[in-house]
Amino acid sequence: MSENSIHQGKTAFVLAGGGAAGSYQAGALKAIEEHDIHPDFIWGTSAGALNAVGYSYCGMDETLKMWRSIKKRSDIFGANLFRYLGLPFGVDGVYHSSPLRKKLMGLTSKNSPRIPIFVNVTDLNTGRLVSKSPEDCTHKEFIDWAVASASLPVIVEPVKERYVDGGVLENVPLKSVIKKGATRIFMILNYPNDKDKRIMPKKDVSGIFGIVARTIELMSNEGYWEDLAICELMNSHPDMKKIELHVVAPDRQILTAMDFDHALIQKAISQGYLDSKRMLEAMSKQNH
Repeated sequence: MSENSIHQGKTAFVLAGGGAAGSYQAGALKAIEEHDIHPDFIWGTSAGALNAVGYSYCGMDETLKMWRSIKKRSDIFGANLFRYLGLPFGVDGVYHSSPLRKKLMGLTSKNSPRIPIFVNVTDLNTGRLVSKSPEDCTHKEFIDWAVASASLPVIVEPVKERYVDGGVLENVPLKSVIKKGATRIFMILNYPNDKDKRIMPKKDVSGIFGIVARTIELMSNEGYWEDLAICELMNSHPDMKKIELHVVAPDRQILTAMDFDHALIQKAISQGYLDSKRMLEAMSKQNH
């Protein structure tokens, strides 16, 4: 008997952003897939959007192969020559996302999505969050949306000149899946689910990568805790639907958004798998 058969209502996966730390999430998803839990839909932001695409189109074995193929940052982002030369024209980011787009096209080109997925993107012109699914556009266009969702502003140039990382406005799409009607949620973070550990003091925040990544981290953090409070409020109100929330998160941060280091990625994948297995074992004990 699958875990889905004992639950009535919609099941959703919430996949948070985190750049290279999304490798932790991929390991966690592999354990959930092995546990025979299948979502009605998946919602991802940034690295979570990439994992959502991989999970829905081809499963986690192929997605993990993609993560394990990453040896260095240039395997994901290509350098913009004009910016490296210090010229102020021609590009809107230190890197372009062509290598990432190529990886996602290769991952998905022979398959169709098995499960409905949504990805979050920030529209710089309107200042609003945009959510897209494969049903909204062509396959190539949807891959562009997924790439945009992972395009950290300033570090990676926008897609179609104005679309950037959805994590600017909703790094953890918890609110989105609740609005969509999910009553059982598996939320996979790429950082500790603890206020005291989530934003750790740093002795030195310097360099363009460090400053931008830290800024996005601080901006998105408060929104997450507000969404979590909404979920708790719904569960405490007698007239509102109850939300069954299961969280997978590391005890400490293993790598940062731009740490595309092969050894750290391997470590994060393994830790995500183990943490997810522990959560699933605890959940099974509660159900029995």
